[in-house]
Amino acid sequence: MRPFACALGLAALLMTEAFACTIVTATTGEAVLLAANEDQPPNKTFLVVDATGPRGVVFLATPTAWAPLVMQMGINDQGLSYSINAIPEEKLTRVPGATPQQEWALVKLMREVGTVQELLDNYFAYDWGPSIAYQVHVADRSGDAAVIHPGADGRLSFTRIDRQQGHLISTNFNLRDRALKQWLSPRQLSAQRKFDGLTARPTPEFMAAVLEATHQTPGWISNTRTIFSAVFNLQTLDIHLYNDSDFGKRYVLNARSALAQVSGQQIRPLAEVLHEVDQANPKAALPPSH
Repeated sequence: MRPFACALGLAALLMTEAFACTIVTATTGEAVLLAANEDQPPNKTFLVVDATGPRGVVFLATPTAWAPLVMQMGINDQGLSYSINAIPEEKLTRVPGATPQQEWALVKLMREVGTVQELLDNYFAYDWGPSIAYQVHVADRSGDAAVIHPGADGRLSFTRIDRQQGHLISTNFNLRDRALKQWLSPRQLSAQRKFDGLTARPTPEFMAAVLEATHQTPGWISNTRTIFSAVFNLQTLDIHLYNDSDFGKRYVLNARSALAQVSGQQIRPLAEVLHEVDQANPKAALPPSH
């Protein structure tokens, strides 16, 4: 276990930055799937297995300048999952009587609730600070999904999945402004083209292909890259992982199995976990079939 604590300080609770650039939920296949790229400058990734609450949660986390560890995405034992997008910072209207956060309320709620509706019922009761520069994409095993983002009135709001369309995409703009800005986001357009060309129900392999089409490579201006990609199966609790933009090698973990092996909280470098997967079962690391 890493020596630093996972609990976030107040500065991190009200953090105004996040990184993941492309998040997609698909609900029209045999499984409900949430997939995300984590785009950052070079950084370490940790697998956090947290059995400290009523709901066990497996998180993928990275250290940041404002906190020793930030839970960038996660899935709990009920199939509720989330990931976060960076968006341009917006001021928030403070809500009188809102509950102060002793720890990041998103992480707290992942330990307590099992559906998108339950999360939404509790999320807006908290004080989210004077400004925010991220939105939260959530989904559950029933196929419900939503993106929580700043609303036009300065208060947090959300956009829900269109069940008939069967998928929900979020990238690095406030989803409130999707009608206009979706045409200005290359990642949004690339992800949508993948769905437009889909002739079968989406699978984890298809979702990985969406992530590969939208992943980021470093350039001469920015060293930001996709440090990991993940596809969550919200019904089986399988976690399909691709490390360091290598979409030729897939690792499969299971959140339920990981939680069964932990009492309390365990924090391990992701590279160490994936090495053990390779050693224990070389066939577990599979190439994707797009």
